[in-house]
Amino acid sequence: MATITLNLIVGSGPAIKMELFELPSLHSLWLFLVFGVVVGLIGLLFNHVLIKTLDLLDRLTSRQKMCYVVLVGLLVGFLTYYYPPTVGGGYEIINQALTMSPAVPVLCVLIVIRFVTTMLSYSTGVPGGIFAPMLALGTLLGLAVFHLFQWLSMDFSIHPGMFAVAGMGAFFAATVRSPITGVVLVVEMTQNYLLILPLMITCITSTTVVQLARNKPIYTQLLERTLRINSTAKLK
Repeated sequence: MATITLNLIVGSGPAIKMELFELPSLHSLWLFLVFGVVVGLIGLLFNHVLIKTLDLLDRLTSRQKMCYVVLVGLLVGFLTYYYPPTVGGGYEIINQALTMSPAVPVLCVLIVIRFVTTMLSYSTGVPGGIFAPMLALGTLLGLAVFHLFQWLSMDFSIHPGMFAVAGMGAFFAATVRSPITGVVLVVEMTQNYLLILPLMITCITSTTVVQLARNKPIYTQLLERTLRINSTAKLK
């Protein structure tokens, strides 16, 4: 009912506007399998670093935490003024990346800075989230891997936006270990149903990599961590 009401008010257009891509050739689908492995490894790194960052912050005193929050705020404010694409929820950079793929050096800078700022911002405890930043990171990773395949002469005339969209779903699927949700989420947000097959390959592969590493979904880890901290506080 909520979806129907929203469509009546603002229309039924996609949340992320992009051109409709044709289904890639069957002999090129193995690229999405390789891409899924890469995204799975980076998703595993994302989960590990986020939890470790939160654990390190717990060791600080109240005064040190306050200084940390101020420093992170100053850093994000500086980046917002001088280089806006590196901060924010990520929807704007997703739309920009799908419209015109940045150069490889720019992509590398964006990936590294957005990865670091996501860790720093979330660890401050300021109300926010990691959902949109994960989608943005996945999009940028997809474009970066596309350029790598292109450099290796293995792009098979696939549109870069297809890797960007596949990366968006695969990175989300890897971090939360939910491949079906990743596929449905991206297809619904883009309304590009021809992407289902490459999305399924990439999302299932990335999730399998994280599962083989026995890494729990990030939201499960965050919940367990919160419950553990609360139980420890009650004992004190």
